[in-house]
Amino acid sequence: MSILMRERGEPDRGVSTVTHREVWNGRFPEQGGEFSGRGMMDDPRGKRDLVFCLELAGVERACCKSNRVIKNSAMRLTFSCPSCLQIIRTPAELPEKLACPKCSWSKGLGEAERKQDPPGECLICGCRDLWRQKDFPQRLGVAMVAMGALLSTIAWAYYEPLWSIGILLFFAFIDLMLYLFMPDVLVCYRCGARYGGSEKLEEVEYFNLETSERYRQEKIRLEQDKAV
Repeated sequence: MSILMRERGEPDRGVSTVTHREVWNGRFPEQGGEFSGRGMMDDPRGKRDLVFCLELAGVERACCKSNRVIKNSAMRLTFSCPSCLQIIRTPAELPEKLACPKCSWSKGLGEAERKQDPPGECLICGCRDLWRQKDFPQRLGVAMVAMGALLSTIAWAYYEPLWSIGILLFFAFIDLMLYLFMPDVLVCYRCGARYGGSEKLEEVEYFNLETSERYRQEKIRLEQDKAV
């Protein structure tokens, strides 16, 4: 964690003039000081800011706001290799180069691309249309709905209406809990690459059927052109 603070005698020109110092257990061993208090607040967009009141030897008492980037984003990328369709999952931090272990496909990533959170475009195909959904397998979700409908139908067939309704309510409750607590992921409309680990997806829209259909038609046209 890092904080921002102003040295003694330095004019207060805002956040851009302050320096970074590492904080360990709320103390500054090199200065012999410690926090006199700390507060926490949320801005309208839901991003958490920390406000620290510091009293340090050689440092003025000041309320210093963190620079919002409190820890590095652990962006996880899952995608299909454009060459052989092998499923590839990256580690917690994006590497400088994406490479397929099965074929010779590879693609380098610049520092700006790796640190952008959320990404402005797909790192695999360059598509700028991304949508967000819950980080939950769609097939498993469909299977849960089908199981709930089947069990409810069986209970109804045995003249157990209360059990039938209870089963539906139980599966609806599970679905609600998953919706509330599962994190969001970004999905590329064109290639289906998934980006997980970001906490700044409030401005990204959910699935849009019109946009999805546009890219589906684009894929069909490309396949037809290759076949000619």
